[in-house]
Amino acid sequence: LIKMTATGIRIWATYYGGEWDDIIFCLAIDHENKIVIGGVTQSTVNIASTIAYQSTRPTGSNTQGFIAKLTTSGYREWGTYYGSDQTYIQYVTSLAIDRVGNIYLMGLTGNGNNQYAGAMPGYFSHNSNPNINSPVVYIARFTPQGLRLWGALYGKEVFSPTFSYATATTFTSITTDWDGNIYFCGSTTSTDSTSFCKNAFQNSKSGAAGYYDGFIAKFKPNGQWVWGTYFGGTLHEYLYSIG
Repeated sequence: LIKMTATGIRIWATYYGGEWDDIIFCLAIDHENKIVIGGVTQSTVNIASTIAYQSTRPTGSNTQGFIAKLTTSGYREWGTYYGSDQTYIQYVTSLAIDRVGNIYLMGLTGNGNNQYAGAMPGYFSHNSNPNINSPVVYIARFTPQGLRLWGALYGKEVFSPTFSYATATTFTSITTDWDGNIYFCGSTTSTDSTSFCKNAFQNSKSGAAGYYDGFIAKFKPNGQWVWGTYFGGTLHEYLYSIG
């Protein structure tokens, strides 16, 4: 991770990681110019802070998502793992920060798990089903201090089980508006419209079996699903970015 001046002079640089593979997939800057990073790790040290939402890597997991917040000088304020003890893929692939510093993350997991779903009082958890036997996305909201307010599972069959680190970030993107509403997108082969559609522009997947359609969704800041839709035609469509 490197910070440079506008003229290309390095101010500081740092590694971030532990004893195994650590990959930073995404980065966002808040209103105080602090840095939030997210990605995937196999390490058991130097990832999470002592006081964190999830301070240790679950023992049954080989790869685990993580997020961390750094000061403008490159020192860690906090870090946390984000995932479960399952052995499936668990990546944090996209980040957004609202105007007051709340952090919204989106990621991929190879199987639905209720570690990703849940909410504090006053917030919603869109899908708390721990038994989704399908690759899904998850979204979550964290405070600037690293406290999770809510998390939810979303969709089905959102990526190929054989996809790689190199393609992981192409499957999801998340952003937020001035009021803190959350918008995110991705691609899916699923025809289960109940998992993707609400007040929809396109209520059914258009492509043939095995073909990808895009999907887009909006959530309120409290985790409540507002709308969702497929977006695509008869062949492959991939949604890579939203903003």
